[in-house]
Amino acid sequence: MLTERHNEWVDDQVNAASGSVGGSDESVFSIVDPQAAVINLARLVVNGQKMVCTMRKAAETAKAAQGLAPEQVRRVVDRSRDFERDWHDEKLPLLVVSMRLALEVLDTFGPEGVTVDDPIEAAIWSNKSHVWLNEIVQYRSS
Repeated sequence: MLTERHNEWVDDQVNAASGSVGGSDESVFSIVDPQAAVINLARLVVNGQKMVCTMRKAAETAKAAQGLAPEQVRRVVDRSRDFERDWHDEKLPLLVVSMRLALEVLDTFGPEGVTVDDPIEAAIWSNKSHVWLNEIVQYRSS
């Protein structure tokens, strides 16, 4: 249950932080406060990694008590493994890509951020995160 709540929380936080990384209209790209986006995303990385450690400790503790409740131990170990896999395969790459995009906006436009109204240029900026995420997946698979 803790794992599910944390996953939902991380998803909500990534969406909120990424909401400042892009607009609701696909023809507009906007990051109005790239510094805040980087800070919020960094906090998510730190909190997610802390949760990975908490889950590992819970799995180790459960394994030590395996003789008492093997079914519960298996569930704890499985959830820990699933959470860690999801963190490394899904959540962390998305956070890194979102941070990279916010940093690029910060480096290009400064701390005041940018709103790009030109549909073609907005699409180029919006597509960067997809390209970078595909790079991560590609190199992880090779």
